[in-house]
Amino acid sequence: MNYEIHLIILTLYCCPLILATRGTYRPIIGILAQEQDAPANNSYIPSSYVKAVESSGARVVPIFINESLQYYQEMMAALNGIVLPGGNVNLTATTGFARSANIVFDIATQINDQGDHFPLLGVCQGMQKLAILTNDNKNLLRACPGMRNIALALRFKPGYRRASLYATASRRNLITLTSWNSTANHHQWCVTEKNLTALGLEKYWRVLSINTDGEHKEFISSMQAYKYPYVGVQFHPEKVSFEWSITQNNPHSMLAIKANRLFYDWLVQEARQNKHHFNDSKKEKSALIYNYQQVYTGSEGDFEQQYVF
Repeated sequence: MNYEIHLIILTLYCCPLILATRGTYRPIIGILAQEQDAPANNSYIPSSYVKAVESSGARVVPIFINESLQYYQEMMAALNGIVLPGGNVNLTATTGFARSANIVFDIATQINDQGDHFPLLGVCQGMQKLAILTNDNKNLLRACPGMRNIALALRFKPGYRRASLYATASRRNLITLTSWNSTANHHQWCVTEKNLTALGLEKYWRVLSINTDGEHKEFISSMQAYKYPYVGVQFHPEKVSFEWSITQNNPHSMLAIKANRLFYDWLVQEARQNKHHFNDSKKEKSALIYNYQQVYTGSEGDFEQQYVF
């Protein structure tokens, strides 16, 4: 048996042990629910987020809104990372998604400041909320006309490969993201470099890519915190594979699907770096999204399926 074969066998046997020591190979990602419009007064999670996380190799637990501080502390002690999803809620409200995201962000920052590793991925509204949170929860968004239903190619900023989000991305995926209209945009508000700089937040966030809205004004399409494992993307990677409404201009080519996988892959890979877990297997099983039924809503809305709580 030659040296190369010995090395391969050693790697196969040792890597799981190394990962088990430093983190986990059974990551569980929390997805924060958000309020539905009245009069339903329910909360929901689009199924596409769940499918995207599962496709990248993790299980999912729903995180409910309007719960106690203790609830969020206990959940985040058991989870390995969190998605702040897109939507259309009041991001500076004192209840619902906005309040819960405030608590999640504070706890995540405490965890990271203590030397642990807890990633956050903000998608569309979630990215906007991350920016607001780092601005003392004050609104810094501007209107972004012409972006409510359009596919765009990213324009990377110099040094973008230094951020972990894109550091290991394949050349093919990067070419797809920059050469083809491969990101699904559905937003009416955005974050700009000008606003970040004016508020002193350019030292918190590394701007990785930009795009231009319908009035030819630039906005940030992806960013990552310098100090923390926090990423925001203004577009919707999960829609490319899992949302099929004919009224939405979501790219569905195989190249776009593969390229958009890297954002949830990043989250799950980062989540593997901590050892958080449920102390009780029964609690773990009862918390998983598998305990809830999906509702088909594709015939009446933009989401194919949703979890409603």
